[in-house]
Amino acid sequence: MESQEPDRTEAAPASEQANAIPRVTKGFVAALVVICILTEAVLTAADHGLVSTVRLRTLSYQYGGFWAGLLRGWTPNYAAQPWLMFLTHSFLHSGLSHLLGNMLALVLLTRHLGPRITGPSYLQLWALSVLGGALAFALLAQSPRPMVGTSGALFGLVGALLARDLARRRATRLPLWPDLLWVP
Repeated sequence: MESQEPDRTEAAPASEQANAIPRVTKGFVAALVVICILTEAVLTAADHGLVSTVRLRTLSYQYGGFWAGLLRGWTPNYAAQPWLMFLTHSFLHSGLSHLLGNMLALVLLTRHLGPRITGPSYLQLWALSVLGGALAFALLAQSPRPMVGTSGALFGLVGALLARDLARRRATRLPLWPDLLWVP
């Protein structure tokens, strides 16, 4: 008697297809995670004197962190710094725990947003969130210290998730207060 093995050529159920994260989004998030991990690995190794100079983290912050003062007349280290810092700060972190927290949040938020936003739109949302976080820091920062990390982008992703849920609730005439209070 022949064994009845499941047909592996069948398409995934519609519910699984609807929850699939586009490859472009997965690839982008994976690349971002790898870049941030490698950057932090090199900086941590330098902190312990294993590579380069123990000043590498300080130099990285000086050249890649977001310095609000550069928008208020400070002299940049290089001509493009006032523009590049809007992106470069998101690849630097203040240490392993900061990196791990941001990457975990990024992956979890991507699991919720990724299936609902096409790959290129996800990249645009992330980029706008990074810029928005930097602009908010520039407007609100009172400290002369730089901003580093992906937290600005994460706040933008949380905002997009909240906006999506509010729109869904409004479209289905569900009460808005659970999302506004972040209650299930």
